[in-house]
Amino acid sequence: MTQAGANVVGIAASKDLGLAPNGFKPTDVLTECLSVIVLGTTFSPEVLNDIAEYTTSRNAMLTAMTNMAKV
Repeated sequence: MTQAGANVVGIAASKDLGLAPNGFKPTDVLTECLSVIVLGTTFSPEVLNDIAEYTTSRNAMLTAMTNMAKV
């Protein structure tokens, strides 16, 4: 996943995300979901302070991860 920009990867039980807002719980998307793969990354303060740069960086990372998932 580092090719897509993820610095950390983990697995969580979907029940551990039960406090997420409605529509954002794993079981809202897939009712029989038991586990979730969690990807994380860091952004430099410069990127976080510039909304356009942050959005561009985030979108590039999401596109790369989506393309990897299709393989």
